Amino acid sequence: MVRDTAGRMVKRAWDLLDTPYRWGGKSVLRDGGLDCSGLVEDCIRTSLGYLPYTGPKTAHDQLKWWKLNHENRVFSEFPDLLLPDGFLIYWWNTAKKHVAHVEICVSSTVSIGARGDSRASGADWYEKAKKHDMRVKCRKWVGRRREIAGIVNPFIPLPIPKEE
Repeated sequence: MVRDTAGRMVKRAWDLLDTPYRWGGKSVLRDGGLDCSGLVEDCIRTSLGYLPYTGPKTAHDQLKWWKLNHENRVFSEFPDLLLPDGFLIYWWNTAKKHVAHVEICVSSTVSIGARGDSRASGADWYEKAKKHDMRVKCRKWVGRRREIAGIVNPFIPLPIPKEE
């Protein structure tokens, strides 16, 4: 079951490759684009059939939520092993000293993430994103371990959240 879930998550990430980056974007249909945390939410929702959390809106808040609610899924130190597909990689902004980005591991050395910044906001967000090549992209993550704030395994069975 975990392998099927990870496979669905990775397939969804590949399907969203080249989607325009939109600051605060959580839905391709509603917002027209995604930011990094919106990409992760979309992929988790697609693979699990639901989203295990409702509060976190940023990569920083997502990692904080995982640490508070499912500490056994979060790894801050890890051996030099290659990560399984579907694991989440949270990245530090070393200048601002906080978690600023999240990507999905799609192979042992490659991740997919929505890359952009706050310029992709406002009424002309799409033109800005296109001009600055802000979109969902694939890149090698290996060799950048010192910048990693945390790794999350989202596939240990999660309780389905109750409707409030």
